[in-house]
Amino acid sequence: MKEAGGDNIVVLFSGGSDSTLAAALAADQFKRIHLVTYSHAFMAFHEKIEINVKRLKKHYPENEFIRHHHSINPLFKRLYFKNYLFYFRRFGTMIVPWICGACKLAMHVETIKYCKKRNLRHVSCGANRESSGIFPAQMKPVIEQFKKLYERHGIEYRTPVYQLERTDRLLLDMGIVKEENLKDQHLFYTTQHTCPLGILLHAHSRLYYTRIHGLKRYREKAARMMREKILDLEGRKGVT
Repeated sequence: MKEAGGDNIVVLFSGGSDSTLAAALAADQFKRIHLVTYSHAFMAFHEKIEINVKRLKKHYPENEFIRHHHSINPLFKRLYFKNYLFYFRRFGTMIVPWICGACKLAMHVETIKYCKKRNLRHVSCGANRESSGIFPAQMKPVIEQFKKLYERHGIEYRTPVYQLERTDRLLLDMGIVKEENLKDQHLFYTTQHTCPLGILLHAHSRLYYTRIHGLKRYREKAARMMREKILDLEGRKGVT
């Protein structure tokens, strides 16, 4: 007997080359690919995401691509501002890059809700080591925390493009995209939305924290903060 939702996989989809390649790889294994996109009040240019949605549908006509767009604004704000002073005393200025960590954690929590509502058991995203330097959600220890979070809800979480380099050029070779250098774009993108909050993360990590404390300490504290936030979330309310 085929497992419930066995022909389905959920892909956290931003429209960028990493998540687009993750969706393309999913199309080789699953019939229905749920392209789930999240946004909050600071994001803009959401219409650009549909460019690669159309390209995926054209390249994989035998597959069904299901679109879902959901605002994470309430959860994102709660994860970031709840117990703000407590976390500021524990982690100091690391509360600044946590704004991107809170965004990603909110996306994963909402994805778990999406899966449980539809009895789906597989999730994929475009996490990639090329972005793992300062982005908490791209760091291997944090990804392992996400995997365990999904496992606690009976869901498999995979990161199929994590070890791949230049996913934009791989997509070009596959004939899915036309642009060669999608990964060279910053802030304003051809095929994905824009979030200016990333400027805060870059300014804090590159211009201040890593220069004083080093990259190793930055990454260790980012992973520890994510772990404590997940425990706080589950202990306080959990994912229902």
